[in-house]
Amino acid sequence: MEKRLSFTVPGNPLPKQSGQITTVIKGNQRIRMMYTKQETRDWEKKVSDYAFEACGGKVTFKPPAVVSVTVTFYRGTKHRVDLLNLAKPVVDAMKGLIFEDDAAGTYIVEERYIWGGYDTENPRVEITVEER
Repeated sequence: MEKRLSFTVPGNPLPKQSGQITTVIKGNQRIRMMYTKQETRDWEKKVSDYAFEACGGKVTFKPPAVVSVTVTFYRGTKHRVDLLNLAKPVVDAMKGLIFEDDAAGTYIVEERYIWGGYDTENPRVEITVEER
């Protein structure tokens, strides 16, 4: 029996770009550290919360599951972003909730990231995960 899980996360999708670098002074040393912007962490947490609600708090696809992931993005602004950078926080937020990390034996065999367009009234991300 194939499983399918679909859910929508409201809000303007944010990209997860390469980590930002900051310099921290500790005593007489300067330490360079990488970090992810707070707004990106907040977006990833929001996706995680909706994923948790969609799966009822239980991992839906357990090893040796083979799944396909389809994510459709509707942005509220016309600011250009890389589609793969939009996908990173979404997929990261689902690991351990919707499916176990691929290192644990759940294999994502198909990833479809679709540009749905601009929707200033209802920016969102629509997510579907299916077992193959």
